[in-house]
Amino acid sequence: MIYIVIPIAVIFLMQILFTIITNFKSEGEIGEDIVKTDLSELNEEEYKVINNVLLKRKNGRTSQIDHVVISPYGIFVIETKNYKGTIIGTDEDREWIQKIGKYRNKFYNPVKQNIGHINALKELLKEYANVLYVSIVVFTTSADLSVSRSNNLNSHICYCYKVVDIIKKYSKKILSDTEVLDIYKTIKENNISSYKQRKIHIQNVKNYVKEVEVRRKENYPWF
Repeated sequence: MIYIVIPIAVIFLMQILFTIITNFKSEGEIGEDIVKTDLSELNEEEYKVINNVLLKRKNGRTSQIDHVVISPYGIFVIETKNYKGTIIGTDEDREWIQKIGKYRNKFYNPVKQNIGHINALKELLKEYANVLYVSIVVFTTSADLSVSRSNNLNSHICYCYKVVDIIKKYSKKILSDTEVLDIYKTIKENNISSYKQRKIHIQNVKNYVKEVEVRRKENYPWF
């Protein structure tokens, strides 16, 4: 009996530990983990993946990018959203709407958000500013997407299980293996890993969201 009880007890404890760890993660982090797992399917020799990138901008602010994939076919910049309910918006809208029954939540247009991420990378990779940058906004399957798109061929919105397929559609080589490694190393070297700096970034984002909410309630113009 002892030989049966111990494995069951171990499995039970592991399940409890997994639940505790998961509960400590935010919804956004869980979504990023899902996409991170999907991106691990890419051939490591052909695609260089960097997750959770934090870069310093010229204006002194920081920009956090969920995932960057560097390949001979271009640089893929991925923003992940783990939202429930119906998501409504267009490329031009400043804000999108999350709708769950009577509940409404406005959030910054992730397409525009990802353009900012691409600009942050272009600031860093000055020699590669004219390389193909592909924007991909990824939602988990918890969301029901009701989004109107323009005809920008290098900007995509998809569910997480489609992200690898979209990346693999690009097959025209524009970067050498040496250039891919150079870009990869440059981003890695400039990725801010300091826990303190990352906490400051998160707090700055929270402060910005609060300020936007105050301005919205008081009908102030956007800044």
